This record gives sequence, structure tokens and C-alpha cells, in this order.
Amino acid sequence: MTNEEKAYLAGIIDGEGYIGIIQTRPALFGLRLQIGTTGERLADYLLSIVPEFPLWTHESKNPRYKKALYLTLHGREAQKLLRLVRPWLKLKDLQADVALSFPIRGTGGKALPEDQKLSQAIAYIQMAKLNRKGPERK
Repeated sequence: MTNEEKAYLAGIIDGEGYIGIIQTRPALFGLRLQIGTTGERLADYLLSIVPEFPLWTHESKNPRYKKALYLTLHGREAQKLLRLVRPWLKLKDLQADVALSFPIRGTGGKALPEDQKLSQAIAYIQMAKLNRKGPERK
């Protein structure tokens, strides 16, 4: 991927992307990077530079709405892409930093050590604050 493509992808993530940590079960968390669009040209372009992006669609029951396209990466794959585009992120830079420090579970179903579980929970809270919508709470 060229620097120009990395910068463009960073802009797409800043504008249309979601970087978050989801809680799948009590004390079990996962990292997610998602870009949503209704533009098929954008989805095709993203797939051309990041072919490992899984693509899924959502069609509304309302015929006035366009089909939504979602490109999603989880865990290490999300971190790998965020490392590439991090220098160009302007709006979601703090979310990327939290995501890049997020401990990913070991391969083969190995459980995380307790200190890393705690680090995941802390990152989950930090990310929730960064992604909170509405007026800032005091």
C-alpha cells in the first residue's frame, strides 16, 4: 500500500469508520475496526487496497434506503491496518492509540493472563469515553 493510499484510507476511517472495543461476554472483549458506506465504488476501492476486509451488506426493508456495505476487521488484523494508517489519522487518532495498545488473546484459544484481562477492561472504558456521543459529561 502506498503512502497516498494509507493517507486516503486514514481519511475514510476518520470520516466513515468506527474503531471500538466490544464486550462479547462478561470480562471478554474484542477489537473492531469497521467502515460503513452506501457507496459501492468506495467499497470496491477499499477491497482493492485491503483485500482481507470481509464485506457484508444490510438491506433496509424501506425501498427508499440504499444498501449499506460494511467492511470489518477484528483483533490483530484491525491492529495491523491501524498501524499502517496511524500517522495520517486526525480525528480517530486517540481511538487508534487505545486499539493499538489493546491486548489480543493468544492463538489456539489460550486465555489471557489476569493483568492483560484488566488491561482489556481498562481499554474498553477508555474507548467508550472516546466514542461517546452527545454533550460531554462532567
